[in-house]
Amino acid sequence: MGCWCEAVLRNAGRVDDVAGVNKVGRKTAAGLLRINGHLDRVISNAHKVPGQVGANLRKGVEMARLSRQLVSFKDRHAAWSDLANVVAG
Repeated sequence: MGCWCEAVLRNAGRVDDVAGVNKVGRKTAAGLLRINGHLDRVISNAHKVPGQVGANLRKGVEMARLSRQLVSFKDRHAAWSDLANVVAG
């Protein structure tokens, strides 16, 4: 499913306590990512998604962007922590 940070799209499977898009579950998120390839494309194509899923996605676009930034930050922080542990010990 692409980059780890793409998982922020899923609300049903919160990643490191970072919220995803409200009312977009794992199966729907996986489908959107499969069709679009990555989160940036899902966000840019949100206006094309029909029905209630599209409405929920459009409402949650800013949360998806913020959540991805938070997960990316956590990943970078964890990598630096791992590196510091290797160097220190």
